[in-house]
Amino acid sequence: MALTPPPGAGAKLRATVLEALITELRPIYARKSVDETVNGSASLQNDDHLVVTLAASATYEFEALIFYSSGTTPDIKFAFTFPAGATCSWAPVGLKFDGVNFEAEVRTSTWQAASGTSNAVAGTAATYDTARLRGIIRLGSTAGALQLQWAQNTSNGSNTTVKADSFLVARRLD
Repeated sequence: MALTPPPGAGAKLRATVLEALITELRPIYARKSVDETVNGSASLQNDDHLVVTLAASATYEFEALIFYSSGTTPDIKFAFTFPAGATCSWAPVGLKFDGVNFEAEVRTSTWQAASGTSNAVAGTAATYDTARLRGIIRLGSTAGALQLQWAQNTSNGSNTTVKADSFLVARRLD
């Protein structure tokens, strides 16, 4: 579905058209309000807060900034679910901060170009770290949710926690 067309040059901009444009172009945002902890599970689970609803037949860029803590053994992995008929490509980006220095972030991922669920990417072990995930999603005729999933990369009895103030934001491109 294309964005609402603005009126031609010299024509009046009606409130309904302006309201539609603002709604279509406003970023869609979800923020984690409390910490969420998993232990003893490497099965991906939906995050309780980081989900946004997207319009059918539209393209969005999206970014998630995830604050998390985990031990060396469990680590963390991420994935996204999205509506049937959509295609989604995403990857982790950025630098890692070890508390003293910034260093190149080494993560592995597989670009996803199918419907349903994206591939997971393992994070790096840290007591407190961040992950920045960026991508693009093109929806087909089905509107629906872009949902962050996460779990321990290796099941372990210690805690892996996604922290409050992590966020997911999507911006419509067309």
